[in-house]
Amino acid sequence: MIHIVPFFVFCGIYGLYYLIILALAKVKVTNRVVTQTLVPLLFLLLVPSFVGQTATETREGSGLKYLRQFARVPNYDPAHENYFQAAAWIREYAPKNSMVICRKPSLFIVFSDSYVTNYPFTENQKDFHDYLIKRKADFVVIDALGYSSTPRYLVPYVQANPDQFEIVVQLQNPDTFLCRFHPEFGWHGAYNAKGMPAGKGEYRFGDGRKLVGTFTDGRMISLTGEGEFFDAKGNKLGAARFENGQQKN
Repeated sequence: MIHIVPFFVFCGIYGLYYLIILALAKVKVTNRVVTQTLVPLLFLLLVPSFVGQTATETREGSGLKYLRQFARVPNYDPAHENYFQAAAWIREYAPKNSMVICRKPSLFIVFSDSYVTNYPFTENQKDFHDYLIKRKADFVVIDALGYSSTPRYLVPYVQANPDQFEIVVQLQNPDTFLCRFHPEFGWHGAYNAKGMPAGKGEYRFGDGRKLVGTFTDGRMISLTGEGEFFDAKGNKLGAARFENGQQKN
């Protein structure tokens, strides 16, 4: 592919230089020192400064305001636009070599410049959890791209372990979330034959508390069973009984 932009830039600069020479001739400035030395020298000084100032103005501002401008591309629907804004945040703010779990890695990486991979297509939450650990996930994107796999596989795991997902970017219309993954929180315990949290275990909250006990359903959204609360220092806070995610005492 022939790059024509540099050619047009050169033509524009040369044309402007030629117009200045003609203007000097009109006012009868024919001194060669002026026309052949000072004018070219002036261009050498001003043109780089102009280009640099233009580049600075283009990137003026920081944070999500700039990222939205960076990721905004004509003809993208709002869901993809939000998806790319989340990717741009990763590129701008996330630690180098971060691993991002998302639905369309091949699109996300265009804006994120990070490690990316898909989430597992499984309803088995033990396998889902083990996959995130194996991949050393740092961030997870909950998108609104319209694929059925996100509400079927990803969202249920997030609902079961909400404390594992710290929202760092939330975009609206449609709702899109970029979350930092905290494997130290959430359910830590037994799983049943279907790979669902159940049996003896503990749920660890983001504020340091934990609920230890035996549960027929260890998912926070539908937590069912009995246990004891402990604070961040390990002190007992009292017994608790849950049914379908609601505390009954």
